[in-house]
Parts: sequence; structure tokens; C-alpha cells
Amino acid sequence: MYRLYSLQVDSVYGRTPRNHDNGSNMYRRASPRDHAGNPRSAGSTSVPSTFRNRYEAERSRRYAARPSGRSTFRLYGPPRTRPSRHSRDRRYWSFIYPDSAADDEKVEKEKEKELEKKRLPKEEVKKLQVLTVEDVSFNIVGNALMHHTLKYDCIKGENAQPVFRRGQEFDVTVTFDRAYQKDKDDLFFVLEADEENPGKNLKERFQLDEDGSDTYRKDEDWGARILESDSDKKTLKLAVYIPGDCVIGEWDVKVKTSLQGSEKKFVYRCPQPMIILFNPWSSVDQVHFTEKEDLLNEYILNDVGSIFVGTAHSIGSRPWTYGQFDKGILDICLSILRKAFGFKMSPSMADPVMVARALSRIINDCDDKGVLVGNWSGDYEGGAKPTSWTSSTAILRKYEETGQPVKYGQCWVFSHLLTAVSRALGLPCRSVTNFDSAHDTDNTCTIDTYYDEEGEELKHLKSDSIWNFHVWNEVWILRPDLQDNTYDGWHVVDATPQEQSCGMFQCGPCPVAAVKRGEINVGYDTAFVFSEVNAEVVNWVCDPDEEIKTHSSIKRDYVGNQLSTKTPDGKAHLKKLSYFHQDDPSLRLDLTDTYKFDEGTPEEREAVRRAVRFSRHGGRLFKKSSELEVTFDRKTQTMIGKDLVITSYVNNVSKEDKAVDVIMAVRTCTYWNNSVDDKALEKKTLPRKTIKAGQTEQFQVTVTPQKYLESCDESYSVYAYVCAKDVAANMPYSSQQPFRLRTPDLDIKGPKSAKSGEQLTVTASFTNPLQVPLTNCHLEMTGNLDLHEDDKNDFEFVFWSKLLQHKNVKAGEKVTLTFLVVGEVDDEEDGRVKTMDMVFNSNEISTGITGAYVVELNKPVPK
Repeated sequence: MYRLYSLQVDSVYGRTPRNHDNGSNMYRRASPRDHAGNPRSAGSTSVPSTFRNRYEAERSRRYAARPSGRSTFRLYGPPRTRPSRHSRDRRYWSFIYPDSAADDEKVEKEKEKELEKKRLPKEEVKKLQVLTVEDVSFNIVGNALMHHTLKYDCIKGENAQPVFRRGQEFDVTVTFDRAYQKDKDDLFFVLEADEENPGKNLKERFQLDEDGSDTYRKDEDWGARILESDSDKKTLKLAVYIPGDCVIGEWDVKVKTSLQGSEKKFVYRCPQPMIILFNPWSSVDQVHFTEKEDLLNEYILNDVGSIFVGTAHSIGSRPWTYGQFDKGILDICLSILRKAFGFKMSPSMADPVMVARALSRIINDCDDKGVLVGNWSGDYEGGAKPTSWTSSTAILRKYEETGQPVKYGQCWVFSHLLTAVSRALGLPCRSVTNFDSAHDTDNTCTIDTYYDEEGEELKHLKSDSIWNFHVWNEVWILRPDLQDNTYDGWHVVDATPQEQSCGMFQCGPCPVAAVKRGEINVGYDTAFVFSEVNAEVVNWVCDPDEEIKTHSSIKRDYVGNQLSTKTPDGKAHLKKLSYFHQDDPSLRLDLTDTYKFDEGTPEEREAVRRAVRFSRHGGRLFKKSSELEVTFDRKTQTMIGKDLVITSYVNNVSKEDKAVDVIMAVRTCTYWNNSVDDKALEKKTLPRKTIKAGQTEQFQVTVTPQKYLESCDESYSVYAYVCAKDVAANMPYSSQQPFRLRTPDLDIKGPKSAKSGEQLTVTASFTNPLQVPLTNCHLEMTGNLDLHEDDKNDFEFVFWSKLLQHKNVKAGEKVTLTFLVVGEVDDEEDGRVKTMDMVFNSNEISTGITGAYVVELNKPVPK
């Protein structure tokens, strides 16, 4: 059923693009803190003024009076297969301003009624003998093969949507009501990214190149050429070129025909929009991936990954499902992108730098009521524990379902959510974990701790911190705007709301190359990122008036260790999870040398000097070294439920013997805060000992599981502190070190490959490592495998997760769970890997016991 309308169209379009801050923001204002000193208060539901202002401005723009100077043409074609972008975005408005959203819907309905009144019979058009379009076919699957978009679920089904990448041609078949005649007919394409008010780069109009050559790609602009036609010339197969700097998002497609020399225009509107994404395979796109192209099997096409957590010397990992190709996910990601630009399409959506920066802001809820609420308080009432998430799709679908920020997340959740959205949009992306990650709040490029002359920490003077680990992202962007190709490649972006940049909680993109060189004036927020990976850790000794007397120690290699990302093999996570050998290249790719030169080398010292030239402590950082060095045995590996034995060493590097008083203490901590509890789990004052010149003495402290289990949070981290005081010089030397207790893995067993639709038997088992029972137990499952019908009745389905309740588990008891799963693939997906992530939760092991099942599915062999 076609509709034919007589429309009035603006000949002049007005739009004021959203302003973006430019250049570098070297100094960042600290975020608001709660009473516990957490990075931000959790779960705030107030609507930020920035969001309110943008919403009101957008609403006023949409209903402002249109300029004069209009021409008339005829619009026809089948009805839309789905509501407009504006209509779909309105549901997010309705959760914030329900009255305004209702008014907006009323106005749109009135506009639709006006269109219906102007509807004309199609037969009337035929009487005019004007070439009209019967059908436009996008050859969706064939184009998807060429554009690397075959995995998107939205290209399948009755209302399939074409998904293309810019900087590349796609072919389209147009069928007319009569033969197309070159000397009689004109054919134009009209593409609109914003039908309400198209402006610069948001509306494109170009004529068919009738010679069939490729000269239409002059200056790499939009164009269309004839590939072939049938014998009666009623059907043309055309190639349409998308320029490499095109705005990404949904584009409405219209085909305009007219008789040559006639002012009467007839426009066929395609029932579904096309989606245009970034194209790292294209040399004319700013995200062109210039390393090995095969790596895009990981950084764009892999929909599963790994979380790296723990400490630098006890790295653990967990599986994560991105699901960027799953049903409805691309649509959600595009809606999030439009929300980041004020609920409208923007010319800035052509620029991957601006897109990456906007995503770093909209993934958190601080400024624009974005996707995810951060919570570091330990109280997760009203939401989910951050450790319970194993899938970006679960978060995105809950956000889409409720229209509200999802509760709750922490750094690795923000990072993996950003990875899913970036890869969905075609922006090469990976999650990166920085162990011993500094949080420099006062722009000194140092992490400062203050002590009195007796070695007691002056905590009220401390504002900096070192996180056991912090997870951010890297995106791949070429930077011709900076300097030749020096800063091309990976750029840091961070969606975790730590500090404000240009008045908003956003971070990056900053070139990793600039971080390594200490060039903190290049890119966005480079000074902040430099401190995270290469700040000097300085212990200062203060006099009784709390004035700095001198530094007792400087640790140059403490911050920024074992920077980790998943090995880019395009495969799923298959290794043991709670602990693995961190030099194993089959799972973890070490990125440390991309962020910093080797510690102590002239290049590394010069990078630090370059960065700290703005620091008030800069001149003091290159003076004398300590006479006592205090270190820990960092390789301690302890399973939860066992005694934790911590070993420290005091090395006398001076040329004379020294009498030393040693204090050791162990406190509970979180992964982001090393001074949570002033009360020590264990504290030991050791007898005075004389350490000979050049000699090292060993000291130990033991913490029983009864003590640490009562106090540890879900990260199962403790913080060891040693103070060795040089008695003669009255000078304390100290060191701190986090330690992580291991948790067991789920041992998952099942077929490694299977036919599509085949019933698969999977088992998951573990042994309770504690001397107490596990209570309130349940198994949670997420991923793109389904439970078999025979098992579905045993599970509860909650927000795209599957929950199986389980009885209490006795101390030392082994648990084995068996269930049936099934997965299906289309003909085009033969050999696709699908996963199911699992977490066994209980009150006693709050972080959960994790595992993943991975299977390769193949289409059945035809009989």
C-alpha cells in the first residue's frame, strides 16, 4: 500500500550545531565526593542542568516557525516499517519530562493528520507520465558481506534494515513503473540524517551518473552510478558511494524523479532507513585501522571478551559478553549516541574524536542522565552489584526497557559497556586494565602520602589515591589535526566518572603516544592519564606544624603496571579465571610499553621531567634517594579460606649499619581505596633490629580467614603497610602494597562444537573453599545461548538473565550442576562461536564464582 502526499518543504534549513570544547584540558576539577570519600554519590536521580538546557533548546528548535520560500513536490511510497527516530527517542524524554513529551507526541500526530489530508491517489501520478519508483531493494545480505556487517541481527527478518560502512560503495536495485530514459528522465538520491531540520552534512542530494563511470567520486563525495539494467530498462542496479567523512547513524533514503526541464518533482520514500557506521577497513575513514587488518576480528567483530582485575602480581580475569550484534542492540546504541548530542543528529557525529568524547560522557549518568550509575559505597540496594554483571547486552536492554540509568556499575562495567557501544558503531575499541592506577587530584603528577616524624600517616592531608586496578578504553583514531602521523592510533577514553573535564564527567580521547612521551598538552585529559600510569609515589615527612620537611622515599616503578587487554585473537575467553600466569600470551596482551618507557631509562626520566614541569613538587623529585628500602613479596597467592601470610623486606642500602624499628599492619580495603578501615586486621610491632650495611632482613605477618572474611568487600582485597624507622636519624621509611585473595572458578564442561539447534549437555562444578556453608545460593547465566525447553521451568528470567536457585552448600562440599542448552545460527553464520557466562552467587563469597561455556555452532548438513 503506497501513500502519496503533497508536501511543503523548506528551501532554507537552519541549525546551530552543538558546541564542543576544543584542545587540551590539562587541569581537571575534582568530582564531588560523598561522606566516605567515594568518587561520586551513587544513584543520584536529579536531572542535570546541561541536560535540561539541551532538551529545552531541542524542543524549541523543533517547533520554531519555519522560514519562508517553499516549493511543492509529491512524496509517495509505502508507509514506514518503524517509527521515526524522533518518535523512538521521545520515550526517553518521557521519563524525564512527561508533560513535554506528551505535547511533543500530540504535535507529531497533528502533523501526520495533515499529511493524510493531502494524500493523493497513485493513479493520478501515472496520468502525468512521470517516471515513478515501484521498489527499492538494498540487497541487504550481499552488501553486508562487503561491508563487514553480516553479524548484525537487524539485517535479518521481514523488516530488515541495511547496515553500511562509510568510505565504501553499496549496491541498490531500483524498479520503475516504466523504462528509464537517459535523455528524458532525471534521477536524484535525497538522503537525510535529520528530517526535522537537516543542516550541514545532514542532508545530501546527488544525481545519478548516467555514464556508469566512477568519475562521480570526485573529491570522495556522495554519488551514484549505473552498474547494470534489465532488457526493458525498468530495473536499474546502481552503486552508491558513501564518503569517508559521512555522519554516522540512521539516514532516510528518498529517490527523486522528474522529467528533464520540468519543475514537478516526485519523491519515493523508502520504508526503512539505512544505517551508516564507521569503517576501519576504509583508507578514507578517520578510523582506518593501519595495523594488521586481521586484528579487526577482535576490535570490531568479536562480541565477547575478558575483564582483568585483581592486583599487578595476582591478575584474575572473568568473561564478558558485549553482544553488539544481538537483536535490538545497534538500535539502542544509536539512540544513546543521539542522546549524547542532545537528542538530535549532529555534524559532529562524523568526527570519531567527538563521538568518542561524547560516549565517554553518556555512558555514565552524571551529566546527561546516561546509561549507568556508578556506585562505590558498598550499598547496592535498589540495583545490582557491579560484580554481578557479565554482559553489556543485559545493561543496554534494561536501559532501553526502563528509560532510566541502570544501577550499578564500577570501572570495568563502564569500560566494557563502552566497548560494546563503540564496536557496534564501527569504532575499533578495546578495554584496558591498568594495575596500580594512580588518581592524582591536585595535578602534581605525584601521589603524595604524608607522615609525621614518628611514622604515623597524616590521612587528613591525603587527597590522592592508588587503585589496585582501573579499567578504561582505547579507541583507534587517526589524528591529522594534531601533527603528521605522530599521534595516530590508540587513544584513551574513560567513561568512569572520576573527575570533571571541561565541566563534565568525560575523559579523552588522548593519544597513547602523547602519554608515553609526557606531552600532557596534546589531546584531551592527557595529564590525568599520564599520572594514572607514570606518577611518582612520594612519601613526605612533615614537621609538627605539618609543613613538608623532606621526602622519605620515592617509588618510581609503583604506578602503572601490567597494563592488560585481551589477546586480539577474535576468540572467546577460554582460560582459568581467578588466577593465571600473567605472561601467558594466549589470553593477555601486555600494553605497558605503549604507555611508558622502561623505568629508569633516560627516555622515561625525560618523559616524567616533561610532564612534571608544571608540578609544585617537580624540583624535589630528582634529589636524593632513600637509605632504607622497604618492599613486599608481591607473588603471594592465597585461596580464600586459607591463612594469608604477607612477607616484607627492609634493605639497608646505606654504607653503615642501622638500628631499625619495624611496624607491620594489614587492613581491609577496596580496589579503589587503600585506607578504608583504620582498624587493622593484624598489627605487629617488631623488636628493634640492627641491619648491616648492604643487607636485607625479612619480616612477616599472618591474617586468619576468620578475620579477613568478616571485613573484606567483594574485591577480597587487603592493604599491607610497613614502616621501618631509622632510629639514629629519626627518619621513617614506609611502603604499602595491596593483596588479593583468590576465589575458585566454575569448572565448565560441554561439547566444543555442535550443529545449530542441537541439544547440548553442560556441567558446572566447584568446591566450597570455606569452612562455613554458602547460603542464599543461585546460579546466574547470561549470553547468546538459550536453555533447552526441558530446563526452562527450573529457571527464573530477570532482565535478560537466567537464575537457578540452589540449596545451601556445606563447607568443603563439591557442587555439580547439569543443564541443557541450545544455540542456533543462520546459513551466513556458519562456524560462529556462542557463549554462556555463569556466576554462582552466595552471601559468603560475594564476588561470585565465575565460568564460561563456549561452543562453535555449525549449520546442519543438508540431507
